[in-house]
Amino acid sequence: MVNKSQLKRIVPGQINRFQKLQPRKNPSEFDKWDYDKYHNECLYYWVDGNAKNNNKRIPIDEIIKADKHYRNHNAFYRSDYERLCPVGDSAGGVWFYSYWQNITTSIRCSISRKG
Repeated sequence: MVNKSQLKRIVPGQINRFQKLQPRKNPSEFDKWDYDKYHNECLYYWVDGNAKNNNKRIPIDEIIKADKHYRNHNAFYRSDYERLCPVGDSAGGVWFYSYWQNITTSIRCSISRKG
């Protein structure tokens, strides 16, 4: 299972742009790691450029839950995202599914290189 330090090493080190589910849309881009007003440590990202009103977030804990679910079930659907990632989903994170797949692939490659 992915942990916070692995995630922070991969994003933005190996991954900082994320394709959207609709290929004609501009990719989303990593912004920063920071805490939201509820004290959740989050990954912040830009949607469609660096416009201030397009900054979104997803808590690290939700990313870790999503990764654990995928590893246990070998599947991750939109309904899983809505259930396991309520903060990320409420931020308008439909694109996060493809982003999460990129993160998971990089984590697995990183771990297998060490092992």
